[in-house]
Amino acid sequence: MKKPILILAICCVLLTGCNSVSAPTNTNLNVNPPITGSEAGCLNSGGTITISQCCSGVGDFPNNCLIGACGCSAQYSHPVKGCQCGENQCFNGSKCASNQPQNINLNY
Repeated sequence: MKKPILILAICCVLLTGCNSVSAPTNTNLNVNPPITGSEAGCLNSGGTITISQCCSGVGDFPNNCLIGACGCSAQYSHPVKGCQCGENQCFNGSKCASNQPQNINLNY
């Protein structure tokens, strides 16, 4: 009596397709979307993407070669993506650039 039940159980498992169950897949997922714009400019010029606290009206990747965009108190700041460049460099809104003074002739 146990043999027919065992055979019936095996047949049920095979007929229900338990071996063919698979998780649904989405082949349209883009895990690493393309990097463009200021983010690409930062990375391509040697910078590192960071999160900084900047003034309320400032968007992602502000020009940190100028003073002011990220100089507000905490209550008037929010997190934005930015670019940290190497020593003696700053992010000008497009790429890392030298923040060293240029030799400018100020003789009038």
